[in-house]
Order: sequence, then C-alpha cells, then structure tokens
Amino acid sequence: MSRVTGSAGFSAGFVTKFQWAPDSSRLAFIAGQSLANSSPQLYTVISGEDFNAQVQVNGPLASGEFVRDFEWSPDSTRLAYLLSGPPAQLHSAAPDGTGRAAVSDPQVLQDVTAFGWAPDGSRLAYLAVELYTALPDGSDRVPVSGSFQFGRAVVGFQWSPDSTRLAYLADLDTDDVFELFSVSPQGGVSLKVNAPLPGARSVEGFSWAPDSSLIAYYADQLYTANPPDVPSVVVSPAPPGASELLLSGKPFEWSPDSASIAYIAEQDSPGVLEVYVGNPDGSGRQKVSGTMPTNGDAVFPLVDQVWAPDSSRVLYRADQVLNNALDMFTSTRDASSNDQLTDTPTLSVNTFPTPGLWSPDGSRILFVEDKDTGASGAPVDLQLQTPEAAAGPEPVYDAPANSVGVWRMARPPVAWARQPTPGEIIYTSAVSGGI
Repeated sequence: MSRVTGSAGFSAGFVTKFQWAPDSSRLAFIAGQSLANSSPQLYTVISGEDFNAQVQVNGPLASGEFVRDFEWSPDSTRLAYLLSGPPAQLHSAAPDGTGRAAVSDPQVLQDVTAFGWAPDGSRLAYLAVELYTALPDGSDRVPVSGSFQFGRAVVGFQWSPDSTRLAYLADLDTDDVFELFSVSPQGGVSLKVNAPLPGARSVEGFSWAPDSSLIAYYADQLYTANPPDVPSVVVSPAPPGASELLLSGKPFEWSPDSASIAYIAEQDSPGVLEVYVGNPDGSGRQKVSGTMPTNGDAVFPLVDQVWAPDSSRVLYRADQVLNNALDMFTSTRDASSNDQLTDTPTLSVNTFPTPGLWSPDGSRILFVEDKDTGASGAPVDLQLQTPEAAAGPEPVYDAPANSVGVWRMARPPVAWARQPTPGEIIYTSAVSGGI
C-alpha cells in the first residue's frame, strides 16, 4: 500500500474525488494539498508512484476559485475539468498539465452545470442553460438544443454509447414540462422521444441501452423508445417508484447486454416498492425481490452497480427481513435464487451513499459495512461478499479506532482497480483527522 496524495494528514484539505485513467496509467484526484494551497485542485500521479511524483493539471486559480469536478477522456489522453468561476467554466488539459484549453465559451455568462465526454472521445457536451458540444480543445462549439424561450432550460443529457446521438431533458414546448429529446452532436433537428404524457407530467429520468438501440425513460410509467423508428412501448404496467426514489436511488437500470431492464415499482402491492426485471418490449416481467414485511421497500442506491457484469444477477437493497433495517441482496434475473448478503441486526445506518460494486469478473461485491451497534462514532469498514452469499462477508479494511474509517464523502470512496492488478481495491480513509 502506498500514499498517492500529499503530505500525511492533508493539513488543509482532503480528497473529494479520484478516478483511474481508463488505461490505468495514472490516477487523477481533486484535493487541497497544503496550508499555502488549500483550494481544491486537480492532480495526477503515474500508476505505481507515490505522492512526490504528482502533477498539477489545472493552471493558476483566481482568488476563491477551485476545481469542482473532472472526467478522463475515454482514451486517457486528456482530462476535462470544471472551474468554479463565477461563472463556472469547462476546461481540458493533458494529464501532465500541458495543452490547457477553455472548452466552454467564456463570453457566455452562464455557469456550466454538467459535462460529459462522448464515449469515443471525439467531443465534449456541456450544459450552460442550453446544451452545447465542442472539440476537446474548445474549437467547433455548437449549441445543439436549439433556441429557447426565456426562462426555459436543458436540465440533463446523456450520450448514446455509440456517440452518434445526445438525449436531453428540456421544457422546449411547455414551460416547466420537461420532455425527452434526441439530437445529433453536430446539432440539427431535435426529435421528441416521449409519447404524450397525461396531466402535464414531465419525464423524470432516462438512460440509453448499452447497445444504443433504445432509450428507457420514466414518467407516469416506464417506457422504451428510439424515434423516429421505434415509438414508445410501456415496460412497466405501473409507475416506477419515482417520487419515493428521487432522493435516494434510481428507479431502473439496463442490463449490460441490453436484453433486460431492472426496475422498482409498486406493481403488485400498493405502497410497497419491489424489484422487477422485464424485456425492453414490455414482455417477460418477473418480480425478483423477496417477500417484503409490512412497510418494507426495495431501493437501487445511486452509487450501486445494479447488474452483475455478465447480466446474470441484480443487486438491490431492501428492508426485506426487518422493517427499517436495510440489507443488501442479489437475485438471478429469472428469480430462481434470492440471496441476502448482509445482516443488519438493528435500525440500519447502511443508507449512506456508499457503493455496492461488482468486481470486474463478477465474483465479489465490495461494500461498506456501517452497522449501528450502539458504539458512538464507530468507524466504517470495507467488506467483500460473493453474489450468492456462500460465506460470511470478508473484511477488506478494518478501520482503526481513532478514525472515521472509509471516507464516505469522496466520489467514490472505494473503487476496483483494473490494471495492473484487477483484484486490488482503492479507498479513501481518514485517520487522526487526515484523509
């Protein structure tokens, strides 16, 4: 084990996000590194080297400015990062800090609120009230969401996995009614994806299938579509648990093979959220969660990977054994096997946004164990478990008594390494006040 961040204890700051380059050549992280340099900035370190080799990626910052967020390009050659402003602006640079460029237009006095790389790395999309795309060096900026009436906006977007389309949510037609559209990354005509929705309903969320063939979205029900060729089809006969889950989880997720959608809905028992798997055309619906106690509910936390890498199992959390005690379970997609992975003996504090992560080969699930055992300030530990719960959880990191354990506020607090050792685990921890 080696430290990759700055001086022990991080005298003026802490890691708020870290992410491996897709080729695992470098680790990037946001941190405040010293008393003289406390504003969070973006750094990289070459894989296998310690903190003495770290490189600052962003340039000099104005007073009060800091790095909010970053993402690696798919080919690991650049980092896109968001500076706080005002207004917040999108930049990019090589991992060694060279070739810095402003991606968003500094003449547009609107905060950049979200950004994302095309999966093929060809362009960056970003939100600044409207949706734009640009080349990584900031050239060829294109507003792709069209003209807006004053007060209207794009509120979310997602690249298709094949990089040929962008789907986005906006109130283009009716004020405060957010509908789903798709458009080319070079602009042009936006196609409305959703069917007419009753009662001025808005689309609450959406996601492309991994093979880019369809978009799933939910409003009054869960649908799939891909205009102009594929009209909307109802996947769930009852509304997903949208209102209950908006603050705590996601109501559906595609399987990696694009053959199924796992979703949570009040489909059989009013007031009880349960887990179902269905085909994208609405056929083959199957409840996969176990029997819930009175007032029991299931949830897909935002930070969890729901599907196993081979699409064989679904991971979910539920108070399926004891009301208000949230445990982790897996189920096969045909519901032939439902297995409990954790055993929370009392009221659960396992609802913190700490991830359940499948290992790359699907043989283990990494999660944070945070049981309420009555010990005030008990540290948070890391655990491993097999998807079938063949044995008890295997401790990965036993936090010292003088720590808070795994630092849950990092994004993410834990991750699986891909190379050079796929079985290795990365985590952030706080010991004696340092992270």
